[in-house]
Amino acid sequence: MKTLAFAGSKGVAAVGMLAIAAVLSRVFDKVDYATYRQTLLVYQFAGPLLGLGLPAALFYFL
Repeated sequence: MKTLAFAGSKGVAAVGMLAIAAVLSRVFDKVDYATYRQTLLVYQFAGPLLGLGLPAALFYFL
């Protein structure tokens, strides 16, 4: 049951992201949409790198 709920939530998230991308590509002009995509790319790239060793380092010094 948990697996089905997890897969369903991932599917809904994927469809939602596809719908958001379609709407934003129609609403924004080319430059604004490119800025949005570039910001999203930087966030998705830097997010895991920033959290790489931070939790362990915090507990080390406490």
